[in-house]
Order: sequence, then C-alpha cells, then structure tokens
Amino acid sequence: MFKELYKLYQLMEFFVINHHYKTIAVKNLVKRDEIWLANPANIGCEIIRLTLSSLEYIENDEERIKQYIDIIKKTIKANEAHFLDIHVGEEEVFEEEIFDTVMLDSNYYDGLDISDRFPKIRNIVHEVDDPEAEINRVISSINSSVLTEKKQKRALKSSGFYVTHVVIALCLIAYIICYFLSRKYDSSTAFILMGADYRPFTLGLGQYWRLLTVALSHGSLLHLGMNMYSLYLLGHYFEDKYGKLKFIAVLLSSIILGSLTSGILTTTVLTVGISGGLYGLLAFFLLDMFTNPYVNKQSLYPMIIINLAINFMSGVSWAGHLGGFVAGLLFYYAFKQKNRFFIASVLVIIAIAFIIFIGKDFGAVYPGTDTSVVNALKDFGLKQTANNLFNKLMHLYASIQ
Repeated sequence: MFKELYKLYQLMEFFVINHHYKTIAVKNLVKRDEIWLANPANIGCEIIRLTLSSLEYIENDEERIKQYIDIIKKTIKANEAHFLDIHVGEEEVFEEEIFDTVMLDSNYYDGLDISDRFPKIRNIVHEVDDPEAEINRVISSINSSVLTEKKQKRALKSSGFYVTHVVIALCLIAYIICYFLSRKYDSSTAFILMGADYRPFTLGLGQYWRLLTVALSHGSLLHLGMNMYSLYLLGHYFEDKYGKLKFIAVLLSSIILGSLTSGILTTTVLTVGISGGLYGLLAFFLLDMFTNPYVNKQSLYPMIIINLAINFMSGVSWAGHLGGFVAGLLFYYAFKQKNRFFIASVLVIIAIAFIIFIGKDFGAVYPGTDTSVVNALKDFGLKQTANNLFNKLMHLYASIQ
C-alpha cells in the first residue's frame, strides 16, 4: 500500500498550493496512510482527509475519524465545518457511505463530484517511475510555495494601507484649511470653497464634482474625529482583504451616491462629510460578517444599533447614509458573484444618472451666500473664476423667475 504514498502527496500539493489548505496532524490519531487538511475559508469543504485506506475499513475507523474531525473543528474554530473523505484507489463508492466520499486514481474517479469546486482534481493523481523522487519533489514544491506566500504577505504588510492614510490626510488638511477660511469668512462660505455639496452649485450649476469633494470637509472636530476613526478601521479591513482598487471603487461610489440621495431625499442645502462612503464600507463589512459562518453574529448587533441611532441625531444626513449603504450593497453583490465589477459599476452609474435626472429641482437660491463665495474668489486673486461664477449665477437666477 505505502508504495502508493506519493499519490497522497500529489493530492496534498494540489490542495495546499492551489486552494490554500494547511496540513493538520493530531497526535495519537494520525495514521501513516493518510493526510489531513483544513481551510476554514473554503466553505462547504473545510476539512479533507486524503487516504490510501479501503472503504471497507471506514466502519471500523469511524469513531477515530469523527474524533479527528472534532479536534480540527476546534482548532480552526469552525463548529459547522464540512468533511470530505478522499481515497486513492479504484473502488466503487455507494450512496450510503458514512462520509462524503471520493475515490480516485490515475484515470479513475467515483463518488461525490467535486470537480466544480476543485477544477482539475481528476487529473492530479498520476503514475511515476520513482515514488521517492516524486515525494521529494512535492515537499520541495510546497516548501517553496509557503516561502513565496510568506514573502508576499510581508510585502503586502510593508506596503501599508496607503489609500486609507491618504484619504485621512486629505480630510485633515481640508479641515485645517477650512478652519482658517472660517476665521475670515462664514463657515458656509468656507465649506463651499472647499468643495462641499452646496445644492444650488451642485445641481443648479452642474458642479457634480462636489458630490465627491463633499467628503473632504467636516463640520466640527468631533465630526472629523469620529469619521476618521471609522475610516481607519473600515479602510484597513477593506484594503487588506479586497485590495486598494476595490476599496477606492466602493468608497468613491458610496460617497457620490450618498451625496445624491442626500440632495434629493432631503431639503438639506449644504452637506459635508465622508459618511456616505463610510456607510458603503459598513454595508460591505456587515454582509461579509453575516455570511461568515465563523463570526458570532450577536457581536455585530451593537454596531448596527449605534449606526442606526446616529441617523436620528440632529444635523445628520440619513439620506446620505442610505445612499452610501445601497452602493456598498451593490458592490458586495458584484465582488461576491465572480467579481462582476462591471455590473456593479453600471448599476451605480444608472442610479447616479437617475438621481441627477430627478434632482434637477435644486430648491431655492441664496444670493447672500453666493455673493460671499464670489467675493472670496476675488480675494484670492481668481477674478476670472469669480466673474464666470457670477455670470452663471445670474443666468441661474433668471431661469427660475
């Protein structure tokens, strides 16, 4: 039997390198003719046994196997983990087998069909002339893969969460600039100059870039501190798990959609803050947690209650939070459904276009605030920009009379 041991190593190489399984050996329970693997992230097939033993011995070995499974479940903290028993050989697998079973060998396969979950599994086991050399090759291959993976993790860790940190830095800089502007001008003028979502300018003058730059300004030091702390936590989680490009996509789309819904569903004239983007990240995070069988769902309830309660506070843009949350849900669907990034992008673009279309009614105009912004631009020496803004405002005022 043990001359076929190299076939177990071939399978182990496949699962460890291609599907990120780890070997687990339980003292006093492991046998020479088997290899145990675990990967809690592979939902539905978290524990695998590779063995040379015949199916006829399963009944006599059932208690030991179950004991082994229970220990691995505790080790990987997955009480609901599923077990798959893979045998090397050419026996027939019957439906009444005790465990989910696969029997395979070179040019042979029977039992549970796992080819969708593990492509190429049917072609992994193959004959070799030198079994000892094959085992040595597999061990060398796995060791090399593990070292490479460790180097990649170290490189990723050293790269840092620079997108999150850049956004935080931009918000801090914007707050400082706003603080000094507000010492010369009123706070509304300072916010508008810094790109706040000012409804007459955003929808009335078509300055849609404000739907994004709204995230830079914050109304108070408390507002800034709470949002930056949330961004720090959610941003690190998101960048680490999904990468920087996806993090940027979700954050920016949530900010934009949140700004639009705030302008349409409420009468708020001036909006500041990155909360829409944070709620998009929050939606993604919560769905991630609720679909993870290893997370204690009850631990999430305080977070949900707190974020719901925030929306009842005075001055908080509940509509902006709602829009951001919806964007997060859309992107979660996209990333979890075979990375259908294009579908999510199209859905967000359609939502944005629709909201812009129905939101052409930007409400009342505020000549005093508008004049203050124009004069501030002149103070900065931007006379041409100030004159262009003034002419556009005159045209806007005329169009609504």
